[in-house]
Amino acid sequence: MATMFDGVDRLAADQATATARLVAPVRKEFPDLTVTEHVVRARSVPEVLIAVTADADLIVIGSRRRSHPVGSSLGRVTHTVLHHTHCPVGLVPHS
Repeated sequence: MATMFDGVDRLAADQATATARLVAPVRKEFPDLTVTEHVVRARSVPEVLIAVTADADLIVIGSRRRSHPVGSSLGRVTHTVLHHTHCPVGLVPHS
């Protein structure tokens, strides 16, 4: 079990590093913009995203469009956030 918990901590650190790398160009181009990132462990991704929108001015989420002919073209997380968020949503399509 200890190895599994060590792996989770390492994964969280890797995700925090990847997120910081991703937003670095935005911070550089817009130095007056406040960008914060948080890595959290949670049971429900949509629940966490919706909760943080209570204090946010904008949430930006990426989305891959599904190519299935039946059902929603948006994924479960994107769909839930769009319908339950407390602030505006910027939806960025993934190419």
